[in-house]
Order: sequence, then C-alpha cells, then structure tokens
Amino acid sequence: MGKTILVVDDEADTLQWLSLLLRQEGYQPITASSGPEAIATVGRLRPDLILLDLAMPEMDGFDSCRALLARMSPHPAPIIVFTALDNFRVSAQCLSELFGIQAFLFKPLPPSALLACIQGVLEQGAA
Repeated sequence: MGKTILVVDDEADTLQWLSLLLRQEGYQPITASSGPEAIATVGRLRPDLILLDLAMPEMDGFDSCRALLARMSPHPAPIIVFTALDNFRVSAQCLSELFGIQAFLFKPLPPSALLACIQGVLEQGAA
C-alpha cells in the first residue's frame, strides 16, 4: 500500500486531478476542501505528506499550515505548499512565515515536477 497524501484545495477540479494522478502513481490520496476540514482530517489520521493550496477562502493556506503543524506536533507530516499566486511577495511571505514546509510550487502544477517533488520529500523524510 502506498503512502497517504492529504490534498487540500478549495477547487474541486484540482482535488479530482491530483487524486487521480496520485492514485496512478501508487499513493493513497485523501482530500479536504478547506483548512478546517484538513485540520479535522489530521486529527483522525496521520498522512505521510500534505499538499496544501495557499489561496483558499475561510482559512487561507498560511493559517491552515500553522494549524496543521500545531495539530500534528511534535512529529508533523511534511507539507508541500502550492499556489496560483505567482509573485515575489507571496513567495517571500511563505518562506519567512512557514518554517514547516518542505517545498513551494506554483500552479499550474506540471505532473512530472510535482511527482518528483513528492518523491524527494518522502525520501528525505525516510532518511
């Protein structure tokens, strides 16, 4: 059985696409369409990795990431953050505020780059 990956995004199409891609690669995707839903999910089970969108209503990715890291403390799952907000300010804010993330990607997510990033982060955690 493959590693469990929690995908958090408010866009249903993105959740569906990422779930299909991850399943095809042997991973076990679970989805959440909001930060609060993701936080509740990690309260019930511990994913091996989290893919987290930054731009979400209700609770943005910054607040969601902080809450997820706190909820999973002291051994949080690695987090890969992604966003369509392609600008320097967002990148700088993410890198300065979210110390628990392992990677930062921009949408659209090229499948090969995303999968390579996931594999690298998971291998790094296993080392």
